[in-house]
Amino acid sequence: MSELLACLSKLSASLSEQTFLAELQRRRAKKLGAWTPAVDKLARDVWREYGQPAKARQYERVRLEAEGARLVEEAYGLTEAEVRLLWETAPPRMPASPPEWLKVAGQGGVVPA
Repeated sequence: MSELLACLSKLSASLSEQTFLAELQRRRAKKLGAWTPAVDKLARDVWREYGQPAKARQYERVRLEAEGARLVEEAYGLTEAEVRLLWETAPPRMPASPPEWLKVAGQGGVVPA
């Protein structure tokens, strides 16, 4: 049971409530029968109990990563050009995202200098 809750928590953290419900319906075994109002309520309760707090933790983690990156850049006295170089050469799986002023509109990449 705890393995199922961990899986639901991970899934709910990465999806909106509506997408989570649609994904549960898609993955639900046919032998379990129709998606009833009771099942829908249970699924929504699971998302509210696990998904909302997980999403809040995810947003907080991203905020803290960005703040940490900004503080390091500030502590080292990096110029805008040096910060740009850091983000242009960052590994593809970099945990933090570049600052907003470096992002390409709609792509999330780095604007070339």
